[in-house]
Amino acid sequence: MKTVLKLSVGLSLILILLGLYGYFHIKNSWKSFTSESILIKLTKEIKNAEPLPELFYALYNTEYPNCFKYNHRRHLINSLFIDEYSSPPSHNVARLIGHSIKTTINSEKQRRDFLFYPYSLTWEIEKSTNQYECLNWLARNCDLVYNKKGIEDAAIFFYKDTLTDLDSIEMASMVLMMKNPAFYDPIRRPEFVKEKSLKLIEKLRNIE
Repeated sequence: MKTVLKLSVGLSLILILLGLYGYFHIKNSWKSFTSESILIKLTKEIKNAEPLPELFYALYNTEYPNCFKYNHRRHLINSLFIDEYSSPPSHNVARLIGHSIKTTINSEKQRRDFLFYPYSLTWEIEKSTNQYECLNWLARNCDLVYNKKGIEDAAIFFYKDTLTDLDSIEMASMVLMMKNPAFYDPIRRPEFVKEKSLKLIEKLRNIE
């Protein structure tokens, strides 16, 4: 009996150590792809990005529940227990810039850490920024249809107005366009985009 107990304790300790090693390995895998100086420069750009209208934040949070409240780890944990996952802005930033900041530091390590990189980069970005700052940067740097970069350019292109002067339906369409630019294209599918925008606004009103 004592032997079985010792084996169980020993096995548990080994599993805990392996789990800790795996966690810290994943957490630091971004170092296989880029440098700390590049990441510092990026986080400064994120923190300095111009804020968005309050209505945009509210609509975005309606489309992605609790995206500002929790970090990426918490969203992943929630998806395991309550079947709810909202991709936070920090993770979308990491996915957008993941390839552009990659350097050839160590190709062998990059092949090994390829699957972990987006998560590791997300967690590192979250150390120095909050989700509002990440969305500010993301909204102004995301790639949209018709070679438009960022929702400010998109607002002028589609609605001939600045972002702050858009009405609620137009603002909602910007949120949806960030989700899938081609699918929520106001030129190709004007009635569809208007319908989905109205539903998003109604959902926000019901929450409030």
